[in-house]
Formats: sequence, structure tokens, C-alpha cells
Amino acid sequence: MSLSKHSKLRRFNEEYIKYGFTYIEKDGKHLPQCVICLATLSNDALRPVRLERHLQSVHPNLQNRSKEFFQTKLSSLKKMSLGSTGVFAQQRDKLVEASYDIAFLIAREKKPHTIGETLVKPCILSAVQKVLGDEASNKMKQMSLSDSRYY
Repeated sequence: MSLSKHSKLRRFNEEYIKYGFTYIEKDGKHLPQCVICLATLSNDALRPVRLERHLQSVHPNLQNRSKEFFQTKLSSLKKMSLGSTGVFAQQRDKLVEASYDIAFLIAREKKPHTIGETLVKPCILSAVQKVLGDEASNKMKQMSLSDSRYY
């Protein structure tokens, strides 16, 4: 007799939108994601009782909202592209990669890491603003070159 217990692999039902949930797929499993707070629950929570409990406990003011309300929230969520393959995530990943590259160059030259925030970033922002404009400069401002944290 095997002691390992196989949990049931649950699938998302489109009717779960009435509880304010959509799903994301990870490793072949459907994981419920709240369209309000973007919280992701386990596959085991993919049942009406648990989804409704989340709605009641975390978003009690939205309990009596219609299915259409949550569908509107879902469509705006899809437009934001917050998933790991979305535009927002890809831009963030590029900023993180650039931050690491700059940190590596600073370390390789044996310069203090404070130079990233005090000299390198202002130089980058000035050059990008002059060459590419304000929109690109605003994106570059999101890059972290802090001496205490590179991410």
C-alpha cells in the first residue's frame, strides 16, 4: 500500500468568474487567480466553496457584484499584461537584466557600488532623455542601481 496520496488535479471552470477568479497555468496545473487582488491560490483551492470564501473574507464589499463586473475586471487585467509573458513583465525583466549588467561592470572595475546610483544612473538618464526622449527616460528611472540592493 502506497503512503503517498495523489491529490486530484482540478481544472478551471469558466463559471468561477462569478467568484472573481480566472486562472493561470503553471506546470500543467490551473491555479486560480483573483481578478481583484491578483492573489494566486493552490490548485486544491479550485472549487466554488474556497473561491467564494476568498471573496467573502478578502473582498466582502464585492460579494454582491454581478458576473459582468468580474468579467470587466478580467478584461482590464488581460489588457495590463501582468503575466510572466506579458509586456509589463518583459520590460521589468529587461530593467533587472540591465541593472545586473551594470552592477557586474562596476564590480569588475573594483569601484564602490554607490557609484551606480550617484553617477551611472544620472548619466544614463541624461543621455537617454536627450537621445530618446522623456518616455524612454521615465522607463529608465525604474531601474534600480542602489548600492544595497540589485534586483
